[in-house]
Amino acid sequence: MSNKDISVCWRDGFRNDAVNRLHAEAFGHRLCNDDWWAQVNRHSLGWVCAKESEELIGFVNVAWDGALHAFILDTMVARGYQRRGMMRLANETGLTREGLYKALSKDGNPSLGTVLKVVEALGLKLTLQVA
Repeated sequence: MSNKDISVCWRDGFRNDAVNRLHAEAFGHRLCNDDWWAQVNRHSLGWVCAKESEELIGFVNVAWDGALHAFILDTMVARGYQRRGMMRLANETGLTREGLYKALSKDGNPSLGTVLKVVEALGLKLTLQVA
């Protein structure tokens, strides 16, 4: 399927078994039975779910200290969706590959324009939801 069939949503609902399967695949360990829903609702600013149809194919946890600092943990992408090509993305956004890596790194601070170019190039739609 094309990227247009993939939804990316902030604080989207998910099933614990789906995140546990994705985590085991992404980090190469045995399948666990963790309660991700309780964990992220208790300790996180939010999370991002990437789904194709209703299948969870990506997950990012945005943990925070309850005040000023947030950080990304548990970045997971299903194997079949990994390595889709930063050079292709650079060409489609008009940015350099190095510039994309820098903007999207943990120390990056991409402009809204850069984020929107990347979202559009990936064939995604940015959706904001009332919390």
